Formats: sequence, C-alpha cells, structure tokens
Amino acid sequence: MLQVFAKTQSITIFRGISMLKSILFAVATVVLSSFALPQTAQATPIITQDFLLEDGTVFGTLSVDINNIDELGNVLEWEVFELFGLAIGESFEFVAMFDPADLFTGFSYLYFDVNEVSGTYAFQGFWDTDFGLLDIYTPDGQFIDQGLFVLSAASVNVPEPGTMFLLLASVGGLLLRRRV
Repeated sequence: MLQVFAKTQSITIFRGISMLKSILFAVATVVLSSFALPQTAQATPIITQDFLLEDGTVFGTLSVDINNIDELGNVLEWEVFELFGLAIGESFEFVAMFDPADLFTGFSYLYFDVNEVSGTYAFQGFWDTDFGLLDIYTPDGQFIDQGLFVLSAASVNVPEPGTMFLLLASVGGLLLRRRV
C-alpha cells in the first residue's frame, strides 16, 4: 500500500511540475509578445513606382505607405523619393492618389513641388494617368530644364514585421498542447 501511495504521489508531483512549466511558458509568451506588439499590428502595402524617361531610362523612384493617407484618400508623404540619384528632402506640396480597390494600377495622380536634400535642385512634377511633366529649378527659382516622363508598373510590397514571432508562438503552442 505504501508503494502505491508513493507512485501516486510522484505522478501528482510530475503533473504539478508539468502544469508549472505550462504556466511559465504562457507567461514567457506574453512577455515576449510585448516586444513584438509595438510594431504595426497590421502591415500595410507600400506602393513603389519608378520614374522613366521617354526612352525607358529610370531616373527616379517613389515609394509610399498607403497607411499615411488623409481623410480624402490622398497620400501626403513618402517612404522613399529619389530623382536623378538625389534623395528628396523638403516638400512644399506632395499629393499622390491611387485606387484602393486595385493597388497594382499604381498612382492615378501625382503632384509634387520638392527640394533635394543638399539644396542644389528643386523639382516640380505632375503625373496624370499616362502623362507626366517634370520641371527642374534651382532652389531660388531659376529654370534649368523640363522633360516628359512616365511611371513604371507599380510594385506592391507588404512588410511582414511579426511573421517570425507568429511562427514561434504557433510552434510553442503546439508543443504546449502536446505536453498537456
């Protein structure tokens, strides 16, 4: 009888340790998730299009995060904006419009009046459906050049900030489920 009691006692202790491990795992998961959750909970698409000269030469890139839109659906800031290898910094006006039902069509309208970071050039451009015009000035307003451009086909990227965390959490959940 004493042996049966000892076996029952050790099984109870084993279950208690197993339960303690499960609780510790759950607490560790909650703590680790607090590091991942400050990132964007739902990743939003980033639309990227290249500026092309009439002969097809790429001279610039524009990427916008569609999460940064106003109440009318206009994108008012960019993630990456480069023209002729120069990063664009200061913006006097920037408006980009797109069709939210079909992001792969890219921008349907684009207007910008910007300076590049070093302050050597200012650019003013307009794009509507299939026609674009770009003016290049000095920052004090002296005209330098003008040209036509087109936009490339849009590429839409969706960043996945929490993918690895979700994968590890699901594997941990499966392991926990198997042990209990």
